[in-house]
Amino acid sequence: LRQGEELYRALSDLVSVGIFRTDAPGRCMYVNRQWCEITGLSRGRIVGSSWFTGVHPEDAVRVAAEWSAASCAGLPHESEFRFQRRDGQTLWARARSVPQVAADGTMTGYLGVIQDVTEQHAARADHCHGFH
Repeated sequence: LRQGEELYRALSDLVSVGIFRTDAPGRCMYVNRQWCEITGLSRGRIVGSSWFTGVHPEDAVRVAAEWSAASCAGLPHESEFRFQRRDGQTLWARARSVPQVAADGTMTGYLGVIQDVTEQHAARADHCHGFH
């Protein structure tokens, strides 16, 4: 079991997306190195805290409502939102997660990924405003 966990952690630190795992209420139980780089938060700061930590205040209510609806229904969750880093930088992120279910059918949390989509978001905004 420990070897499997070590392999999981090693692989998750090699990928170019942030990986997170939460418990059922949405508290982060694990984040990889890339998640920390994207969000600007350390593992020590986020583990045990809500994955919403850092979501831009103007997006927080919407994202929380989306998460709550998905969680209550045991459905996957996907959202695009602004993330307010501790260094003051704002970036656009896309989070996708799927429920993790125990053998008895109880939802135990979510496993997900987060990507920095700031450049794609800016390109879409420029295109929509007629800039090329």
